[in-house]
Amino acid sequence: MASEAHIVWRIGKAYGFVKKYMHRGMGSVLAGLSAIIEGMNEPSVIREILDETETIAVVGLSDKEGRASYGVSRFMQGRGYRIIPVNPLIESSLGERAYPTIEAAAEGAGKIDLVNVFRAPEFVPEVVKETIRLGIPYLWLQEGVVHDEAAEMAENAGIKVVMDRCILKERMAAGWE
Repeated sequence: MASEAHIVWRIGKAYGFVKKYMHRGMGSVLAGLSAIIEGMNEPSVIREILDETETIAVVGLSDKEGRASYGVSRFMQGRGYRIIPVNPLIESSLGERAYPTIEAAAEGAGKIDLVNVFRAPEFVPEVVKETIRLGIPYLWLQEGVVHDEAAEMAENAGIKVVMDRCILKERMAAGWE
């Protein structure tokens, strides 16, 4: 369930879209509204991300077993996803070489489908800019990682976004192993 603030933000975005594009006709407006409504944190978006993703760059992945980033990423790795650590402070995690940036990870490890963020909200705008620049289709901001402006920037660039949700919990809630 989306937060009240997120619902208000999405309604405002829809209203602004209608005002801006009404001159193009109702078909264009309805198509745009559908994209806005079928957006962040919607079950179909979550399912698409989990189904279509093979490689996940985990920004803020730790090499310490007691950290949430490590446990969640180990779970996802155990379910067949390739996990690429993005953390300039470590050399490796979960058997994979760590990279200092998403760009370095894409150059060194190959195609990235999803950027999963375990960093404080103030770091999210830079992560989003890098994700947009690299053309990565999906962005996941873990529980407690909320940055509405950065999420909007990502969505406006065509990136599908999940925010303030745990990827492990969402995978398990969907009934998958």
